Amino acid sequence: MNKKTEIRRLLISISGGVLILFIFLSFTACPDPPDTTECGSHQIEVNGNCECEEGYHWNEDQTKCLMDTTSHNFSWEIDTIGIEGSYLRDVTIVDENNIWVVGNIETDSGEYNAAHWDGEAWDLIKIQPQGYVQPIQCIYYFSENDIWFGQGGLPIQWNGIEYYRYTPANSTHLGQPTIESIWGTSSSNMYFVGGSGSIVHYDGNEFVQMESRTNVDLKDVDGTPDGEHVFAVGWKQSGENIVLEFTGDAWNELYYNELYLPTDSTYGRVTAVGVFGDTATFSTKAGLWKYNFISQSSMIIPSTVVKTYGLDIIDISGVYENDIIIVSLGARILHFNGMSWYRYENITDTFGFQNVYLNGGDIFRDFAIVVGYCCNGNHSIVVTGIR
Repeated sequence: MNKKTEIRRLLISISGGVLILFIFLSFTACPDPPDTTECGSHQIEVNGNCECEEGYHWNEDQTKCLMDTTSHNFSWEIDTIGIEGSYLRDVTIVDENNIWVVGNIETDSGEYNAAHWDGEAWDLIKIQPQGYVQPIQCIYYFSENDIWFGQGGLPIQWNGIEYYRYTPANSTHLGQPTIESIWGTSSSNMYFVGGSGSIVHYDGNEFVQMESRTNVDLKDVDGTPDGEHVFAVGWKQSGENIVLEFTGDAWNELYYNELYLPTDSTYGRVTAVGVFGDTATFSTKAGLWKYNFISQSSMIIPSTVVKTYGLDIIDISGVYENDIIIVSLGARILHFNGMSWYRYENITDTFGFQNVYLNGGDIFRDFAIVVGYCCNGNHSIVVTGIR
């Protein structure tokens, strides 16, 4: 019998009043742990208080956080690069003085496949680790000494010294039909998606072909900053459309149909994906499909609201949900500011409807870039928006 037990039994054997005192003392001596702060949607705990996360603000009575709004007020300028046969496929903005575009750039003095903006001018670049220039489909930037490119079905890395092309002869990369999009959290956790449902993962040492269980051409990939949720989308001209989700152990089919146009039970073709917070946003013929992968709930924003009016969306870019640039067929540039959608007509006003084609875009703070080509393949274009 320990001492604590002896004291308890002694007090119980005395009077009821002492017993009540004992119970009170026991309660005060062993208090329950303090309540933890439970914050609501889009709130974070800071020193025991709830604050709105970045991109959100309190409503008037500070009971919930509302999304901030950003400005639609972009002023657009159009640059042309190259001569007939030139086109641009992708762009990444590091900052307003560090921008990369890739594709195929023809000039009187030779052929290039990339260009870099340093704040003053475009510097044309030949990325040719095998001695000849080939078009580049996509780019993904980690740092000035760690930049990745998709060229044909093989990746190229700028490592600060050289453009190194990974091939079956010098690495574990077996080659893909094509590499259409690249995404990753770092150069030791990367995904390359492309033709015939191909997905390759790179862990910094080894390339591994992942099982997608589809032969639908994959066009786009995006994920959460922690890499816990990754999404890939694709389609084929014959009609198949697919959305895949990777949650750490396997790629699973989230959506599949064989229809171009939407019905009461399908969204039709799916063409691009952007992940913002706990929501993956997919572009579909029905509009923007927003899928919350935490609650597994969905909602659709009709194309009439987004102002695409059924046009295929090519790219969804942004860091926060209140500042998104969308590029669609028909040379449409759209911006979401957290509350409303705005469509810019600058390109079609300049070149005419169906005379310009856009392939990709990016946005960084008050700087946006959209790339493509125009004028019956006459030259590539870089459309710059400054807010």
